[in-house]
Amino acid sequence: MYKKNLTPILIAALLFMSAPALSASGAGTDALRFTNCPAENFTLSLDGGTLRFAGLPDSKVFSELLVCIVNKNNVVLEELLHPAGGSASLRLDNLRDGDYFIEFYRPSLTAANSYDSYVFGDDIQMRWRNGQGVLAESPALPHNRAVYGSKRTDEKALLYYLLPEIDIQSTDAEIVRLSQEITRGIADGYGKVLAVHDWVAANIWYDDDVLLGIAPRGPNDALDTLKTRRGVCDGFSSLTAALLRAAGIPAKFVCGYSFSAGAPKDWTAARIDATEMNHSWNEAFVDGRWLIIDTTWDSGNLYENGRNTASDGLRWYRYFDATLEAFSLDHSIQAYSEAAVDASPESTSAPVTRPASVFGGAVVLDGNPVKMKAFNIEGNNYFQLRDVAQALNGSSKQFSVTWDGARGVIDLVRGAAYLPDGGVQPGGGSARQASAASVRILLDGNGVSMTGYNIDGNNYFKLRDLGKIFDFGIFWDAAANTIRIDTRAAYSPAE
Repeated sequence: MYKKNLTPILIAALLFMSAPALSASGAGTDALRFTNCPAENFTLSLDGGTLRFAGLPDSKVFSELLVCIVNKNNVVLEELLHPAGGSASLRLDNLRDGDYFIEFYRPSLTAANSYDSYVFGDDIQMRWRNGQGVLAESPALPHNRAVYGSKRTDEKALLYYLLPEIDIQSTDAEIVRLSQEITRGIADGYGKVLAVHDWVAANIWYDDDVLLGIAPRGPNDALDTLKTRRGVCDGFSSLTAALLRAAGIPAKFVCGYSFSAGAPKDWTAARIDATEMNHSWNEAFVDGRWLIIDTTWDSGNLYENGRNTASDGLRWYRYFDATLEAFSLDHSIQAYSEAAVDASPESTSAPVTRPASVFGGAVVLDGNPVKMKAFNIEGNNYFQLRDVAQALNGSSKQFSVTWDGARGVIDLVRGAAYLPDGGVQPGGGSARQASAASVRILLDGNGVSMTGYNIDGNNYFKLRDLGKIFDFGIFWDAAANTIRIDTRAAYSPAE
């Protein structure tokens, strides 16, 4: 969060300075609503030459709005607004044609004459021509619409997103107890999701020491995050998902790319389609739709240098039930596969098929090249379990693989040596049709969910799922077209 002190209104000669070209896609709108959450369901719009706020909450934190119109390097207009009846407006008559950014701040609850940012930096970009403005849409919005709009809402999928996973221990007694406590007396699903969101944002601290590599990275799963009361984004997301699933709310752990507050929006192609990832959040299914929830970014708690340095708790609802238009200002969603839904043991539907191409790059393990057959499916690389186990054998991340034909189960055991059985088939050619793998997997005796496909009679599993389960680093070297696996590094899909 960015804090700003109240300063004199700046108009003067700065009004007529030229502005930079926008980095947005060119599409635009005249209105932007940030969230569907009733607590902060307000709209920012351009009406002729006027910037308007409508539907502002009747609360102390929205009793004033400090609004700034900014070009690349300068504030060209700064005005303190006093909303009345949920509305406030600012005339922009004197703006010269150009491209600008809109920032606005709310009164700080902890410091006098200080304001906390609600929107800061180049999140909201405005094109101004001939006394009229338009709000630029994020370059990530078309991609996010395509991903978000394609996800499953059928009964089988919703049942799948209630199941426990290796990092989302939704059936653990402590998770179940806490979930019941948080949602006690709440009848509707939306209210339960809101209550879980509020609890996580208020009671978990973001571990900046782990992010900066000062402290070692722990499991960051739901139970570890609950025990330590701190984590990075995947800890927040795992705990949120576990508490929601324990409350009977289907919930997803979603990855993608995000820009921190105020960071320049350098929307490269890899960031727009989220093939480059650095963050995680959740989606929860209630009232016939998936809600976007980012408890990490709605929390004002920070742990750094071995102690809690900020304890602002739940700071806002900007990322609870966020609109896709507002969420896309600083987030892009990974186009994740839902093949695991049909690969679950309860699968009764026909296998889902996807085109698969042989991965043509190199694989390097702890600095040494290794040969492993891999397929690329929808932008993710899939390997055979036995190939990965063979490569990791003798390392600190080794695991065994055995097939129990009587039970139809693959047993994985962490730390156990891998014993080859000659079952790996190399395959050939460059293209295949992959069908969703329908096989049950146990890790140290407990069920675990991994995305898998069957190709030519062999099962291939998502490498990043394996990295997360066995905690080894996975790095993509685009320049060398190489996957680098590091058993000395902790797995880190997103921070």
